[in-house]
Amino acid sequence: LIMPINPLISGLLWAAYLVCLLSGVQSPYPATGMTPVSQNTMTTDATYYLVDYGRMHDPLPFTQLTNYSHLYLTTFYSVTNEFENGIVSTIDYKKKTKFYTNAYITFTGVLKDSLTLGVSSYSAAYIGIHALVVLSQDFVLTSMRTYTAAASPAHALGNMRDTSYLAVSSPLRAYKLNMDDLSVSSTVSLSDHSRFGYVHNIESLDALILTEVDYDVASSNPILARANFATIKNPTYQVSAACWFSKIDNIHTDRIYLSVHLYNSVPQSCIDTYSLNTWATSADRIAVCVVFGYLGYYNEILNFGPYQYVVTIPLDYSGIPSKLISVSKLTFTITQIIQMPFQGHHFTPGENFGQVRDRFDFQIYDIQSRNFQSYYLTVADCTSRDAS
Repeated sequence: LIMPINPLISGLLWAAYLVCLLSGVQSPYPATGMTPVSQNTMTTDATYYLVDYGRMHDPLPFTQLTNYSHLYLTTFYSVTNEFENGIVSTIDYKKKTKFYTNAYITFTGVLKDSLTLGVSSYSAAYIGIHALVVLSQDFVLTSMRTYTAAASPAHALGNMRDTSYLAVSSPLRAYKLNMDDLSVSSTVSLSDHSRFGYVHNIESLDALILTEVDYDVASSNPILARANFATIKNPTYQVSAACWFSKIDNIHTDRIYLSVHLYNSVPQSCIDTYSLNTWATSADRIAVCVVFGYLGYYNEILNFGPYQYVVTIPLDYSGIPSKLISVSKLTFTITQIIQMPFQGHHFTPGENFGQVRDRFDFQIYDIQSRNFQSYYLTVADCTSRDAS
């Protein structure tokens, strides 16, 4: 590769740019802008939901609707059963279907490649299986079957990739649930655990990790073989920490990020990073915990597409509008802060972006107006920006 050298460009910047060109998208750049997609409809139907809060899940790549690339699932954690407590929608909410899950304290869900939806109640031993039917550029949801768990509520569900199975975890056990015939297999006892927030696939180990939520004792996070749920290892996290949110790195695939709140002498929220190969105790972190507590409490973590960043939107309970922050996967520092127009909530903006080229769609819940809103971040790919 021969390129003219501009003497006005610093040597370091030029070297970084050359590496970027040679390696495609390996050189990271933070977001260049944030653009609204949906309009706040206040108390009308389009984006307004009178709920305690919603948990947004992994978007499903979807090509059956013209001009849309993904579908988005939100389950509503509400203490009443007076309204539908789930929704599948496009990013702008112009196409959507609401549904009642038959268990009003609904917390977790999976939207799978087969267009089958699994949702579970946080309080009842129940898992509902539903199907999406696409009709004339729109879709409806049909209820297929219900599984009543024998032991305890399912606190987390995981997508078993290209199969008809869900991975299910509860305080007492983990197992595979066949959504076609509701048969259960590969059951493993988890009687020494409290509750789990997520089930993540670990592609590099052909395994799953169940990340535990705990406040009073050291949490354990079992790594299970995907084939039979046999325990590979059981790394732990420290006492007096809430560890609700976690994410497997999509670039460094043997790495996991934990968004935690530490109940130390000076409570703080931060992102902790571990190698899944070496993690045994909380002391095995591979970088200093990235503190962002001055911006709000811990929340969901998202990989920023093919770029070397994770993104989170800390929650500020004081009512101050939230801020979106980017954290470098290379330096483990906050590299960018973007002001949001309103106060977000826990479990939003969801588990992943819906990426379309250099646009990264996400949804978030506005606490004050009780509106689900959508935005997208834009980036400038290094192959189309100059080295300065």
